[in-house]
Order: sequence, then C-alpha cells, then structure tokens
Amino acid sequence: MDNFYWLNQIDSEQYVWVGEQALHLDQLVRKGYAVIPTVVISARILREFLATIHQREPFFADLADASLRLNVENAQQLQAIARQIRQLIHDTPLSPSWITELGSCLNMLPPIDGKSGDGDPAKSPAMILRPSFALKSAGAASSVSLSGLTSLIEPQVCWKTADEVANGLKRLWTELFRARNLVYLQRAKVSFQDLYLAAIAQPIGSADASGYLQTNSTDWEILATYGLPMAIERGEVLPSVYQIDWRGEEVSSKDAGNQTIVYQIGDVEASPLERTAWNDPQPLVLAPTVLQRFLTLTQQLQSDFNGADSIKVCPAPIALEWQLYQDNLYVTQANYRHLEPAPVALEQDASHAVMMVGIGVSGGRAIARAEVITEQDLPLRLPPETVVVASEILPAWLPLMQQAAAIVAEQGGMTSHSAIVARELGIPAIVGVGKATQQIRTGDWIVVDGDEGKVYEVNTKVNTETNMGVNTELNTVVKSEEVRNVNAKNTVNKRVSSGFAAHGNPAIATQLMVALSQPDLLDRVGHLPVDGVGLLRSELMMVSILEQQHPQHWIEQNRQPELTQRLIEQIQTVAGAFFPRPVFYRSLDLRSHEFQSLQGSQSVAEPNPMLGRRGTFSYVLDPTLFDLELDALRHAIAGGFSNLRLVLPFVRTVEEFTFCRARVNQAGLLHQPQFQLWIMAEVPSALFLLPEFVAAGVQGICIGTNDLTQLMLGADRDQGLLGATLNESHPAVMAAIAQLIHAAQALAIPCSICGHIPTHTDFIDRLVEWGVTSITATVDTVEETYAAIARAEHRLLLNHARTALQK
Repeated sequence: MDNFYWLNQIDSEQYVWVGEQALHLDQLVRKGYAVIPTVVISARILREFLATIHQREPFFADLADASLRLNVENAQQLQAIARQIRQLIHDTPLSPSWITELGSCLNMLPPIDGKSGDGDPAKSPAMILRPSFALKSAGAASSVSLSGLTSLIEPQVCWKTADEVANGLKRLWTELFRARNLVYLQRAKVSFQDLYLAAIAQPIGSADASGYLQTNSTDWEILATYGLPMAIERGEVLPSVYQIDWRGEEVSSKDAGNQTIVYQIGDVEASPLERTAWNDPQPLVLAPTVLQRFLTLTQQLQSDFNGADSIKVCPAPIALEWQLYQDNLYVTQANYRHLEPAPVALEQDASHAVMMVGIGVSGGRAIARAEVITEQDLPLRLPPETVVVASEILPAWLPLMQQAAAIVAEQGGMTSHSAIVARELGIPAIVGVGKATQQIRTGDWIVVDGDEGKVYEVNTKVNTETNMGVNTELNTVVKSEEVRNVNAKNTVNKRVSSGFAAHGNPAIATQLMVALSQPDLLDRVGHLPVDGVGLLRSELMMVSILEQQHPQHWIEQNRQPELTQRLIEQIQTVAGAFFPRPVFYRSLDLRSHEFQSLQGSQSVAEPNPMLGRRGTFSYVLDPTLFDLELDALRHAIAGGFSNLRLVLPFVRTVEEFTFCRARVNQAGLLHQPQFQLWIMAEVPSALFLLPEFVAAGVQGICIGTNDLTQLMLGADRDQGLLGATLNESHPAVMAAIAQLIHAAQALAIPCSICGHIPTHTDFIDRLVEWGVTSITATVDTVEETYAAIARAEHRLLLNHARTALQK
C-alpha cells in the first residue's frame, strides 16, 4: 500500500487516500501547468496512526466518537475532549520506519523543468503542509463543504527535515480535532469513518511575490502581495489588484495595494516563517513581464476548462494560489469554490430605499456587497472590500476587518469595539441595527452611511458588459465621489490631513495624545502634532500577530519566545515612530467572550463578561501572559526605547495593583529611569481609593471614560439605545471625572483621559478648566480635538483676564 503519491501519477480511484485538493493539483500538472513540486502524504497514515493510539489508549476510540455526540452548547466539555484528543496525538510517536521513508521522499522532490538555483523553491530549506480532504460516503459529501472544512485547518510551515515534517504533520492532524471543527462535523452529520485527511507537502521559499488568481462570470482578478500569501490570508496587507478581461487578452485595471509587513522564510531556528517590516516604494507588485505571464495563464485556463466535457474529476478552477520565484510562476493551490461575482452595473432605473437605521459611530459612506458572518461560522478571510454584517464585532476579528469597506452590527454603541475598530481603520460603521443579520443576505448590494446611521438597499439589474457604475439618483444619496468601496487606509489619510501638521497651529498647554492599536497606521499618524501615544491597546494590536490562535495556546505549544519576539517588534515599531515622545502601553484586558473564536481559547462563557475575569484580576489568577508582556517591554526598553510606559487595565483593588507592581519590579522595569507605572481609572473604586493606590506606587492615572460610564450608570455600551442616551456627558460621570482630576492634582500625579471624547460640546472646556494633564484622542478626531483644546484654553485665559480686570 502506498504511503506517498506524486502528482501526475494519481488515479481517480485513489481519491479517498489523496483528497480533493491533491486531485485538483494532479489534474493541472497533467495539463501542463507549472505546479510547485508536491508530494501527497496518504490519508492512510493518519488512520494507521490513530489505530496505534487505540491500541495504547483503548478509551481513545470512545473519546473521538463521543465528540460527535456531545451537546455543542456545553463548550467546556467539548473543549476538554478536544484538548485530550490533540494531546494524545501530540504525545504519540510516529513509526521510525515511516519517518525514514518520509525523508527519502523529501530528498526526491524534483525541481521544475530541470531548473535550479535561487529561483527553484524545491531548494528551499522549508516545507508547508496543507490539508486535502475526501469524503467516502456520497451522503456525507452532500452535507459538508470540503473547501469550508479546509479553510478551518491551519497550514503548517516547518523545516525540510524528516523529523520536522513529521512533527508538522501531527500539528496538522491536531487541527482537525479542535472544538470548533468537531462542532462543524457534528452539525454536518459527518462521521470520522467517512472523513479522510491527506496532507499536501510542498517546498516553500522566500517568494518574490504571491497571491491569488480568481475567476467569475465576467473577468479574472489577481490579488498580489510581496513575499508569501500569509499576509493576504491574515488580512495584514491591502494587496495590489489587477483585473483581466475574460478572454485573457489585456489587463483592464490596476489598483495599487498597501503593504507594511512581509512574510518570508527566515533563518531563525525556532520557526521558519518570518514576519518583517516592509517599506518598498513600489506599491504595484507585478511587473509588466509578469502580467504577461498571467495573460498567458488565463488564456490557457480558458481553453482547458471552459468546455463542459473538458474535465471529469472536478469543475473548472475558480481560484488558484500562486507564488513567484524570480522568473518562475508556480501554482500552489487550486480551489474550486464560488466567489463573489464580479462588480455589476447599476441600471438607470436602480432604486434605493432606507433599509434600516442604527447609530452612526464612524463617518463616511460606502457601497459594496454584504458579507454576513457569525462567530460560529467565522471565515479565515473575507472577500476584499465587503460590508461586514454581524451581530457584534469582536476584537479577535480585527484581521478580518482590514479589508472591509464598512461595518454594520446589531449590537454596540459609540464606545463599543465595533466603533473603536472602525474609527481607527477609517471606515463607515453603524451599530445598534436590529435584525441586520436576518434582513441582509450575503451578496446583497447595500449603501452604508456612517454619518446618518442609515443602511440603504440597492436594487440592481445585472449588466455584465460594463464596469460598476452608480446612477444619478443614487449619487444624491451617497455623494458620487464616495460611493465606491471605501479603502480604509485612504479614508484615514483624508481625515488626518497633511495640512493639519503644517506650521501655524496655535500652541496648547494641555497635552494631546493619540490612541492606537494598529502599527500599520503609523506612517499616517506619526506626523501629527501629538505629544505621544496615550493608549496603545495591546489586545487589539496583538490580534494581528496571533495567527488566529489564542495567546494561551501559544504558551501551551511552548511558543512563548516566538510570541514574545513578535510583541517586542510591534512595541518597538510604535515606540520608535514616536520616540522620544512617551508611549503608554496598556497591558492585556481579555474579556472572555471577545476572544473565544481564536484557536485554543479556553475562555468559559460568563453571564456578564464586563464584570467577570478581566483586567488585573485575571493576572492574579494566572500571571503567565502578563509576565510575557513584561518580558517584551523589558527587551524593548533595553533596545533603547526608553519612552515606554505601562498602564494596568481595569484595576478593582489596591491588592490587585500591589500584586502586579511586584511582578513589574521583578521584571526589572521599575529600575528604568524614565519608566512609569500607571493604572486605568475606570472602576468606580478608584474614586475612593486613589490615595491608597498612590501610596502603593501608582505614578499616574488614565481615566477610561468608556468603562467608567458603564459602571457609573449601569449602561452596557454594547446596547445601542443605552449607549446613545447614557454617555460620558451625563452629570454623574462628569462629577466622577472632576473628582478624579482634582484628586490626582492633590496627590501630585499626572492625570490623562481617554475614550470617546466629545469635541462638539463643552466637554473639553470642562476638562481643561479642571486641569487634566493630557487628553487622548482617536486617530480620526485628532484635528478637531486639537482645535477644541486651543479654544478651551483661549476662553480660560480670557475669563481669567476679565476677572483680573474687574478686581
């Protein structure tokens, strides 16, 4: 029996052993396409491996079967069983003879067309392992999407040695037994007896470029990024986009992307995949000669797969993943799935109507196709430039939001995470839109007006012969220059105008800081006339480096050094952009419900996560992650970034602070000359305990109006109606803010304020009058906050002058 298969040698009868993806690649090779050198590891290996576990641990069979009979509502039980299965796979060794056979196969990986050298990925020291699923039962095949299941399995990158590939293979297998995947299979009523998992092993190198070639009913689309495609998959870059006419005769449009990071194969022993900063001045990834290769490729695809009888194993290819090594263009994956159709024209009789109304929390307008997503069916990536429609937007979803045109959420208020993320990304957002996920369907064209808080329905008639246009009537609603899908980065550029940074701004005494969570925005905010970063939201910043895995999972996998290094790089990137201006890093505040979608999350559902296991209380229960953050800060400061400060989140008691301060001291941070340890003053206990906090070592406070408002008024900020009416301008909240500012003055410590700071009322006038040290504004409100502070200080000086004249 064969354990390994080579492309161009696979028979359709071997489908269950090689899987659907391998058959797709095999077919492309037979038709003469340049597919990366590939060896398929048979699904038989996994079945034999599981059988050995059955022999060593007889209860394993019952354990695996039980996972399909579980009550999926019992998340704790489901996760416990998933962890047990994955641990058994991890601890069970593979056969030494099989590993030897694997090593022989790796040495046999052929170069393409006899080429060698740097342009040959077969010479790379690294490999990538991807899943290739097959279903034996016809009934099972009709109830589950293999492409959907494949998207849930994280590919594994490892060094090209037999032992490393064997370990990577076991990691790939454990992905199948994650709790979310067990739920997916159970709901699809697929048994493990019907499911076969093979692995596609391919060399992977430091590609010049990579991306996707997609087809639809009207044209072809190329998504391209420098380096490896993980940057697109994880939503960390805006790829260059090229449109090719259906016949493959010409490139009809080119849209430059935006890229600040790149993935390549590095030389670090711990992990071959390396994520580094990228600042190439050429935004268009593909050269004309490479585009000509794509024209040839699309013409070949059109010729080979357009006929109904031209293929018998699988339908025509819809999306190909490709990688470019010097002059060599290789196909690495072939996905046969339905993508969003190409942009269509809106006829002159198109109509629009207000579909629903909510709270506009981030201004601007966008028209795009809707993508309705849920936490239970969270995609690994979204089609570019879509309107994300969801019940709520969780922080763990941030990588998905990078390419969103707009956000529509059923829950949330002005200070919800949906609002924070949207305003920082610079995209329109509406929250508090009841039944949005029921009334809007994926694929619907909608207009999102973040200024008015309205969602418009767009009824269209498809015209496949022209590009997307907008009729005159609709222009009056969405203002013609803004109706195209919103590019988040460009929107931020428009709001933070370069003219604001010019000379001539009135000097202000109150410090103006900016709140950040995305290092990718540094090139757009670094020039602003701010005194530093008043709040660096670690949990939102860290999401982009987690690879959709919970931080606790990284620790369980003994990957703390890698995670620490990634965090160091992010912190230093921000600190370097503002040096020597201070950067206040707020340590992790992981509310249980916000990160449950991340792989390996052990969060237990809480009745009220707002008041549950979060903030410094969670550090007392388990300080592992907090210690990791302190280690990252220590290394960053040791690297010369002495402008870093630490703010502790959601501190309830002096005892919690004392515990954290001891660990900060143990990490050596308190011995740094310029280092300061602050707390967020957002729990009402700070109103009464501030002297005790200062006596215990607090060196400054940052008033967090978002949480303080919730706790003062008992108003959940994620409930749109409550958030809209009970806000930080309420007299009770204003009195609490004034008390904290005055108490800080009396105790001779600085006092900052952050959150949703209104600029159109007398809110800032009061803050300046009370003597707040600094005000932290969001990226999109820096300009108006600066102006509001200047006006407030000018009025205060006039009032003092008038009073003095009257005496």
